[in-house]
Amino acid sequence: MLKPFKTEHYLFGIILLVNVVLRFFDFSQWSLSNDELSALFRLRFDTFSALIHEGVKIDGHPAFTQVFLYLWTKIFGMSVFAIRLPFVIAGIAGSVYFYLFIKEFVNKNAALLSFTALTCSQLFVLYSQIARPYAIGFLFTMGFAYYWFRLIQEPNKKTNWLGFVLFGFFGIISHYFASMSIALLLLFGLVFLNKKNVKAYFISGFSISILFLSHLNITLYQLKIGGVSWLPAPTDTFIYQFFEFVANGDLRVEYFVLLFPFIALISKSFHFNLWRIYLLPLLFFIPYAIAYYYSIHKSPLMQFSVLIFFTPFLIAFFFSFFSSNSNPKVISTAVAAILIVGIYSLVFERDFYQKRAFADFKGVANFVSEWAKEKGLENTLLFSNSNNHEYLNYYYKLEGFQAKFDIQKFENPKNIIEARDLIKQSTKDYAIVSFANFPAPAEVYELVKQVYPETIERHKSFNSDASLFYKSSKARDTLFHVIPEMNLKWNVNWEMIDTNNLFEKSPSHHVAANAEYALTYVDSVGHIFKNGINHATISGFIKSPENITSSLVMSIERNGENLYWRNAELTDFRTNEGWNQFITVFAKPQDVEANDLVKIYLWNPKQSDFNVAKFNICTFGDSDYNYYDL
Repeated sequence: MLKPFKTEHYLFGIILLVNVVLRFFDFSQWSLSNDELSALFRLRFDTFSALIHEGVKIDGHPAFTQVFLYLWTKIFGMSVFAIRLPFVIAGIAGSVYFYLFIKEFVNKNAALLSFTALTCSQLFVLYSQIARPYAIGFLFTMGFAYYWFRLIQEPNKKTNWLGFVLFGFFGIISHYFASMSIALLLLFGLVFLNKKNVKAYFISGFSISILFLSHLNITLYQLKIGGVSWLPAPTDTFIYQFFEFVANGDLRVEYFVLLFPFIALISKSFHFNLWRIYLLPLLFFIPYAIAYYYSIHKSPLMQFSVLIFFTPFLIAFFFSFFSSNSNPKVISTAVAAILIVGIYSLVFERDFYQKRAFADFKGVANFVSEWAKEKGLENTLLFSNSNNHEYLNYYYKLEGFQAKFDIQKFENPKNIIEARDLIKQSTKDYAIVSFANFPAPAEVYELVKQVYPETIERHKSFNSDASLFYKSSKARDTLFHVIPEMNLKWNVNWEMIDTNNLFEKSPSHHVAANAEYALTYVDSVGHIFKNGINHATISGFIKSPENITSSLVMSIERNGENLYWRNAELTDFRTNEGWNQFITVFAKPQDVEANDLVKIYLWNPKQSDFNVAKFNICTFGDSDYNYYDL
């Protein structure tokens, strides 16, 4: 006879259904990320050996995910749906193993509440939808945690041995942070050993070590690489920012979770097990402290994503104070409250399914291909930028779009000069500037707008942009514009006026070799940067029979103390002995105040001799180059 369903079973079913829906919803519709596309283009090898040496070792991650994708895509292809599907399933399965582990380690009620909170957190939803090692490593870490405790409880059961060894081994070769969690569990397991389980525990642990020898060569190679060169070291507030991220960016959700130990006490559901309860936060804070120390003192490697392997234990801690004998109505109400608060904060407050902090390769490719086809490739300048143009080509091929970009990657300042000359010589009516994950220089946008001032369409998203411009007589919205003149804000040596070197029938300014500073403008931050526009464009023309080694400088001071200093070399802008346009865009740094002083000037420490014409400083209403606010 079948056993009747208990409240626990109904609640588990509801939570699991929500878990599945949140992870499956829209998972294949949004753009593959830069890291996912990078992984795909490291699958293009004919031999397994080439995959390991050229596709795995250079990545810095253990081999499992890349090898899995290599085999999986050979069978199911390279569509977004096929690529991400196993990771969505892994994220769901990892959540279930987390529930099973907490049910065994603490009790069923703590497991239900922890499972609910994890289900609604963007950390676990997001990284279940990305084809990278996080969902896979999460699955293996939670699976290992479950079989780790099962082996301690029932050492003679073969499935516990097998689960312990396989989940442990695959976890270690899925992500190095996952291996840290597994190592800690192995260490803490010593506390629970007795005569019945000690033999099984050590044999199983030794078996994982033997299996890991097959990966040792890869690990030793990757250890030489160290951290991630482009990643900044974590700040003092990193952990608070991370907790806010886990709580869907809502401080109220954090406070809500912190209330649950008190709710357990008030509802007479309080339960306390010293070893098991205190072990849970240690499984988070010990690896966090190790990673933080390494990132500060050795090489940065801290990101929100890598904490997915530790965070479940901390989440479980806040709900571990509920006893197994808690009133089912209390648990049911708590589960319902967490689901309502969690789903609302994720879907509506965080707007999770509309705003993701990843470059939109798909959107950029869609807009560029649509515009180019509509306006005609023969009548459109095409400028693009990305880490690797092949990543955008993944989507261009899906659109059936093939085109030769005028510049497809801006690798150095000389590409800006190339764009300047192409724009100057162009007879085309339209220009498209786009990028994904690697911003096109703001100077390129400004050069385009000098000839193509009308923005027909612009689609700006996180770390990506696609803009269509038209050559028209429409004037840009100029918020600020100054040229050298005789007033207190300009420090100009008027003896520099050179009537022998005219530009468009106007005199130029001669910068002599003995003039270290020239054409200095001083004004307040609030006067230059207006209406939320944080970028100033400085441009003009230079002329010299020889190379120019001077720089354009912007500095910001407060009470005589320098807060910010940036220079832009003029060297590359001079390509011939005639008049050559130079341009640079300075971004207003954060944490400056409206009354701080801005100084913009030419700096000539290497004693170049040259002429300057049409020197001007502007801010425009359409100069919005901030791509990192969701």
